[in-house]
Amino acid sequence: MSRCERCDVDLSMPYSCNYCGGSYCSQHRLPENHDCTGLSSYESEMKDDGKIYGGPSSGTATTSSSPSSSGLSFSLGRFDGNVTYTLLAIMVVVHLLQFVVLFTFGRDVHNAIFTLRPDYILFVWTWLTSVFSHSTAMLVHILFNGIILFFFGTVLERKIGSKRFLALFLFGGVIAAVAQASSTLALGGAGHIPILGASGAVLAVMGALTILRPNLTVYLWFFLPMPLWFLTIAFAAYDLLFLGLGGPGGGGVARVAHLSGLAIGVIYGYKLRREGVSMQGEIQLGGRGPGGPGGPGGRGPPRI
Repeated sequence: MSRCERCDVDLSMPYSCNYCGGSYCSQHRLPENHDCTGLSSYESEMKDDGKIYGGPSSGTATTSSSPSSSGLSFSLGRFDGNVTYTLLAIMVVVHLLQFVVLFTFGRDVHNAIFTLRPDYILFVWTWLTSVFSHSTAMLVHILFNGIILFFFGTVLERKIGSKRFLALFLFGGVIAAVAQASSTLALGGAGHIPILGASGAVLAVMGALTILRPNLTVYLWFFLPMPLWFLTIAFAAYDLLFLGLGGPGGGGVARVAHLSGLAIGVIYGYKLRREGVSMQGEIQLGGRGPGGPGGPGGRGPPRI
């Protein structure tokens, strides 16, 4: 006899959740009543059908013509289900602010606010601001990170929920940046060279998605189809090669940050898979090649 995964009661007639695949009793059968990993998808469908629910305590769905009804309850408010787009918007706004600060106050002030310097690793605010900052000399840096986040992030967020997705992005990005700075110091690299970019966070998303759906078809440069697992392994191998040839910042790119973010995503992906999360479908991805921001010919501060 099966048991409810929420309250552990014996089930003679279990209810199977369509969003996470778990078995629950009648009291916990609705996604909002059992901490469902697919809660964002459920809420989106409710909104599309013109329905809202009264929160986890009610266990009921109602119909409303007004999206501002007092019964509407989302874990992240207006941002729930749209965290990927919110992160993209923040990246764009921060990039514009970089130019304002750069031209108004100069490079030193810009770097102190928006970049993580290994020799100033205790400037803890830069652990986060560097994740949303990008090269002011190369537009393709933010462009490719944004493209990858758009295609991978929207898919992963719909499946695991906005709260988990946001936590993965921020944790992966911060740990990747700190790992890059720490490795530079440990290996006697140039501690004064600033680090910036969202690639560590983006690769954490990519790593989790690879574990959940390894055979997902993606399109490199929008036209070359390949399974996601192959793209991920190729990307990791590429970074490992230039890490060995040029150290943590080989080719002007934060290789350690890339690999750290990817590792965090892979570990989290396995955790999600053990919880029964699975994915189906096909998406497109525009990738980066040797001539892009991750290429060996890059110049300037390591970009992540």
